[in-house]
Amino acid sequence: MRLLADTHTVLWSLFDDQRLPASVRDNLNDPANEVLVSVVSAWEFAIKRSLGKLNPPGEFEEGVRDSGFQFLPLTPPHCREYEKLPYITGHRDPFDRMLVVQAQWEGCHLVSIDETLDGYGVRRLW
Repeated sequence: MRLLADTHTVLWSLFDDQRLPASVRDNLNDPANEVLVSVVSAWEFAIKRSLGKLNPPGEFEEGVRDSGFQFLPLTPPHCREYEKLPYITGHRDPFDRMLVVQAQWEGCHLVSIDETLDGYGVRRLW
């Protein structure tokens, strides 16, 4: 199964995995699954860290690589699909919306606690 980890999922997996349900940890650690981390999450991490909203005990890129997860680049087709994504009332987070697009475009389950994302029709795992 192809999994795209939402930013909070990656952070919890790397720095506080007890916040993840056991089933999510099992799926992220299952060698049969391909776990992807979007460069969008790396960008969100950098922004939040620069604003002082995050102070993790380690580096994001290093943690992702050490975990065996793979980075998913942001491509022009992803960007084209973004403009077609409808807006859901109360949810306008551009990072989440791009992760939804990438999950749909790449045939992934989006690993996220955020039930609001279900409104986009994404296959969400939690």
